[in-house]
Amino acid sequence: MFGSYFALLLLAAAGVADVPAGYKKVYITSLVNPKFVVQPKAAKAGSTVVVQTLTSKPEQQWYIKDGATKIQLADTTLCLDAGAKSKPPWIGEPTGRVRG
Repeated sequence: MFGSYFALLLLAAAGVADVPAGYKKVYITSLVNPKFVVQPKAAKAGSTVVVQTLTSKPEQQWYIKDGATKIQLADTTLCLDAGAKSKPPWIGEPTGRVRG
């Protein structure tokens, strides 16, 4: 989903203040080079995600829960979404969205 160049690995982040029950605070890092993480370009609805160097800042942390599909930006109500429902040119029918 984020491209074939980056395999994602979730690593537990330090600190668990105000983490929702059952969730963990993590960084979404690259398996190729864990110094790179996924973060929103801007902390607002509709923003794209970008790959940046790990700086351990709050905007690089996410909440995840085992067995759940929701990936939420830490300390916000924003969630990671695959984007609008669309018809990829190589598939006959729309594939939908990733939802929490």
